[in-house]
Amino acid sequence: MFRHFVFLLSLLFLASPVTAQPASQKILAKVLAYHQKHADCDYQIDELSDDDLMVLNKQSSIVMVLCITGAYQGSSVFYMADNYDGEISVWTQTFATTDDGKKFTGTDSLTSADFDRKTKSITAFYKSRGIGDCGSTSTYTWSGNRFYLVEAGFMPCCAVTDEKSGSPQCKKFRKLREQ
Repeated sequence: MFRHFVFLLSLLFLASPVTAQPASQKILAKVLAYHQKHADCDYQIDELSDDDLMVLNKQSSIVMVLCITGAYQGSSVFYMADNYDGEISVWTQTFATTDDGKKFTGTDSLTSADFDRKTKSITAFYKSRGIGDCGSTSTYTWSGNRFYLVEAGFMPCCAVTDEKSGSPQCKKFRKLREQ
């Protein structure tokens, strides 16, 4: 009789709704609050989903938040979130970027960015103008403690047009850096 009671009690416990928030939801809520307080964006976001989050290791995740919308491309800011024993700390991620392969600067936003969860990489593509004849690409990979620029490419905007067709005559795309 006692065994049946314990069995029924355990079924009742298992059927009860879980009220604890999953770790990803806690991280997303903390990042959203940080973003709404600190970001200077033209696009206001009210919620984030698991699609916006990439788990990097047991403690660290990165969250991509759309910040700027444009006619043909958008930019996102990225936030690192470390979760140690339930205490979540959030800060803005900075990425190395270049337009010419010679001068590198830091940016906290990437254009047309996407995650690759399998390789723990982020790729970005920026069109300098709508026709897409010039711009840059970059790939960043998680090293275990930070993101490194592992590949960048750039094609300068075309200044010369073909007289017959009126279409731009561009230089070939070139890779700037690969590690």
